[in-house]
Amino acid sequence: MFKKVLIANRGLVAANCVRAVRELGAKSAIVYETSDLGSAAVRAADEALEITSANGSTAYLDVGSVVEAAVRCGADAVHPGYGFLAKSQDLAQRLKERGITLIASQTHPRAKELAQKQGLGILPGTAVLRAWSEVESSVASIGFPLAIKAQASYGGWGARIVNDASELKPAYEHVCKQCERHGVPAEVVLDKHLSNAHQVEFPVLRDSSGRVLVLPEVETSVQRRFQKLLVETPSPSLKAALRGKLESAIPALVNALELVGYASVVFQVSGGEAYFSDVDGSIQAQHGATGLLTSVNIIREQIRVASGEALRIQAEHVQRKGHVIGVFIYAMDPYNKFAACPGRIERFHAPSGEGIILHSAVTSGDIVSPHYDPNVVTLLAHDSTRDEAVTRMRLALADFFIDGIQTSLPIMRAIVDSADFVKGEIGTSYLFSEERRVSLLKSLRNSEDDEIAALVGALALNTDANASQIMASAQHGSLLWAMASRVLNRKKMEF
Repeated sequence: MFKKVLIANRGLVAANCVRAVRELGAKSAIVYETSDLGSAAVRAADEALEITSANGSTAYLDVGSVVEAAVRCGADAVHPGYGFLAKSQDLAQRLKERGITLIASQTHPRAKELAQKQGLGILPGTAVLRAWSEVESSVASIGFPLAIKAQASYGGWGARIVNDASELKPAYEHVCKQCERHGVPAEVVLDKHLSNAHQVEFPVLRDSSGRVLVLPEVETSVQRRFQKLLVETPSPSLKAALRGKLESAIPALVNALELVGYASVVFQVSGGEAYFSDVDGSIQAQHGATGLLTSVNIIREQIRVASGEALRIQAEHVQRKGHVIGVFIYAMDPYNKFAACPGRIERFHAPSGEGIILHSAVTSGDIVSPHYDPNVVTLLAHDSTRDEAVTRMRLALADFFIDGIQTSLPIMRAIVDSADFVKGEIGTSYLFSEERRVSLLKSLRNSEDDEIAALVGALALNTDANASQIMASAQHGSLLWAMASRVLNRKKMEF
């Protein structure tokens, strides 16, 4: 087992990694930028090292700063979490040169070829492309629609759907700009896009001797621009026969790839067929859902196996009872094209009760930074059946309130309430439609809510000098607007 592990990340995933390292009896160190000094992860770590960026980007993307910190603190391993440097081959190589292990499996350039040899379906796609000329010449072999993705992207920032030739170059230029912003090489891949397919991911652990554990699949189809909004395990859309076929093929695939540690094997499911998409070797945001269903602490096992220890968990001992739904709550405004909404959390009222788990590194009074991923909370609901888990999640979302910043809570309440979600029919393209997003948000409104909002708005107009801001907010509800207008007009007449 490692003696000291440096965590090269921030937020919730960093806090989870720190805890896993300490539970394994190792020392935990963490790097942090000045603004994160008071974070939960930094407070929990045994040692904290401040880093700054030498190139003007965020320090969490500065390979040199992370490597120097690992050497300085005497770490024998670095856990990159997800995002940032989790897929950096440069970081992996520079750590290896110093005898330090990166706890993340690197992407294998022949993954699709090896998957096809195992009898898995493959969508048309490319290897890594590094120039516009390569992108332009590769399109004919794939066809439209297609997805263009930054090789190092995570959380949807470096991916676009391209429906025809006129959209290709603007999409490529957008992805390249995002790569520059995130401090990673402008390397992309192209893949055939299946409209409204279901995305299903199998978490896998493999040790250096070739022993493989395939955990229950996670459906991650509820997305917005490739950013996961909701996950559930097991998948409601995967048929038993297809599940068995994939579970049988995955061990041979990850052995052929010689992965050690954790990986997520990703498939696109459409028309009753599954198509291999990717193998992601960094820990996934949905690991908590798998942990709640199976009682397997994935981060802890990932660290153990990466240290060279044998995989101890046997498939027959993995719990597979019930159903888990996980919702990611982001600091963004679904009423305003999902614009980021950083700021201070004034009030944080979390739901509670049996089967409700909250993973968060923030609370009342904390500041949500404008510079990082806006995910602030992961809410999990576990129950004996999917229908019961849906009901439990629906009630939990209704009881959840975050004031001071706008969040994605409204759109998530609407999605979980929708007939499409209840029937398990939401695919990856579901939220592409602006009309559908507007319809979902409108479904939350009822006459009682409008009456309450009208009274609150009318009272606020009598006490708040910033009447124009309140009047703008009032337009969300017609009754609120009418009553608030009458109050404002009466106030004008009094003057």
